Amino acid sequence: MLPSMHQPEVAPTATMWMHLGDLTGEIEHYEHAWTLSKQHLARAKLKLGSNAMRLEQWEEARTHLSDALGARSHYAEAWYCRAVCSLKLDALDTALADMRKVITLDPTHYQAWSSLGGLFARQKMKREALYAFRQACALRSDNWQLWQHAALAALDVGLFEESIFSAGRSLSLNGPPAPQISSLISQAVAKDIKGTDGRYARRLLPKARELLANSASAQPNEPVHWEARLHLEKQCGSTKEKMKREALYAFRQACALRSDNWQLWQHAALAALDVGLFEESIFSAGRSLSLNGPPAPQISSLISQAVAKDIKGTDGRYARRLLPKARELLANSAS
Repeated sequence: MLPSMHQPEVAPTATMWMHLGDLTGEIEHYEHAWTLSKQHLARAKLKLGSNAMRLEQWEEARTHLSDALGARSHYAEAWYCRAVCSLKLDALDTALADMRKVITLDPTHYQAWSSLGGLFARQKMKREALYAFRQACALRSDNWQLWQHAALAALDVGLFEESIFSAGRSLSLNGPPAPQISSLISQAVAKDIKGTDGRYARRLLPKARELLANSASAQPNEPVHWEARLHLEKQCGSTKEKMKREALYAFRQACALRSDNWQLWQHAALAALDVGLFEESIFSAGRSLSLNGPPAPQISSLISQAVAKDIKGTDGRYARRLLPKARELLANSAS
């Protein structure tokens, strides 16, 4: 008689049951492997623990993982999974101890460093949190979320320059800007707060402006970024620059309240041009035209010059990239 395709032929070993479990996905095969190994095959318990985690059975999963660690105490992945279970069960001290064990066994485990940073932050261990996020970023420098966590952690300990750098790295990896970072950086620079490195934040004004401009550009519908920029310019900009930006802010607010008024959109377009925000100017001028407002020759002329000369706007971006939009606006204005 031929043996069953799903059963070991003769004298099955624990390893054979493990392979069978991997092939079929049937959990009982891992249980057989654990029993047959006389509670020595840690991978069987890791599999059982992982399955329980997938089902969100955190207590059961932690028990399986503890068994795995009893069989093999240097099993970094089992320590990590058990720490996750402890987190889900709000056993923060146990989770923290387990995460520490993970990075002792495997210093390249970036997820453990990141989780450790989050745990330290929750327990108000600010410097430890920053160190952990720095390590995670060093291991996975292509992860925008890690850089954003690092930026917040740096802010938390008063390292403003590092926070701006980390937030910029997050944005460069296409991560969404964090409104909280924009707001706090703006306040720190505007108030010229002394950082924990002994240096005052006002010296970071150019970098802060660039970060806030990039944040507003990446998330234009988030008012916090615009408010942060306005606050910064009110406190740090020249008197003339302040007035220009305040005018733009006022017209934005007016357009938000009366979006059906072509005159307001035209004023907003001119105000945006005045501070070097070419894309916003094109958009506002287009809205004015769509509401049957007459085109403004001044806008057409200045937009044409900015795009033709590829002028760098105050958002840090060059105008030539707006060529298709500029052509459309000028064509609509001419017609």
